[in-house]
Amino acid sequence: MTRKQQRIHFAQQHQALLRCPLCHEQVEVNDASIVCANRHTFDFTKQGYVNLAPQRSEELYTKELFAARRDIITSGFYDPLHQELAKVVGQATVIADLGCGEGTHLQKLLPQGAVGIGIDLAKEGVKMAASYDNVLWQVADLANIPLTTSSVDTIVNILSPSNYKEFRRILRPTGCMVKVVPGEHYLAELRQAFFPEKSPYSNAKIIALFEQQFAKTTQLKVSYQQDLAPQLMRKLLDMTPLMQNVASVQKAQFIADKIQTITLEFIILLGEN
Repeated sequence: MTRKQQRIHFAQQHQALLRCPLCHEQVEVNDASIVCANRHTFDFTKQGYVNLAPQRSEELYTKELFAARRDIITSGFYDPLHQELAKVVGQATVIADLGCGEGTHLQKLLPQGAVGIGIDLAKEGVKMAASYDNVLWQVADLANIPLTTSSVDTIVNILSPSNYKEFRRILRPTGCMVKVVPGEHYLAELRQAFFPEKSPYSNAKIIALFEQQFAKTTQLKVSYQQDLAPQLMRKLLDMTPLMQNVASVQKAQFIADKIQTITLEFIILLGEN
């Protein structure tokens, strides 16, 4: 069985979770496509994902950026964060990573036997993410999530924008919203070197907005430091949106200065629907 066939079979088993992004009708998964009652049709790619937002694209995030991000994540850079998130996720049966990028965060959090759903508007990220099994990988808009109402146990949203109206719609009444935002000292070494006027970072507005959306909220802090070899340091500089407009010569000088230690600080926001 090819990867595409495996993904289609998995989608057929869980098609009750899906709805059409155009008319919001429930769908059926046939041997090649997702099709709704109004005959809107979305084909599976050879990699096994499906593009449910063909009219939109995200050009800022390239194949090279996602390759660098995967190398960083698989190096163990985020392991302490993943360990805390795994405790929060627990034994949820349906987990949606909204803003999933290249998929490794979800792959590391997904409990055995759970159904994973990974959604991002960046096609290059989802294309790479489709190498991971047991997940419905979708290119889709978070303002129009192609999932049925009250279908998800846990939403994970890691260092990514949110659409709380849609998030609340798809979350089950007893579900949990898990949002990860940068802490005050997140990537402090990069901010001090390149953006001293923005150091320390303030996430107060992001947290306040989150707390307005959910009846009960909790915060957890994860803080640690990681050493990076020059090769991985370059990948970090290439993958983080903070550095998108920094010239290559400035990045090269930062690496040449032999700064190795990077501070990671995250706030995990938990919300009950």
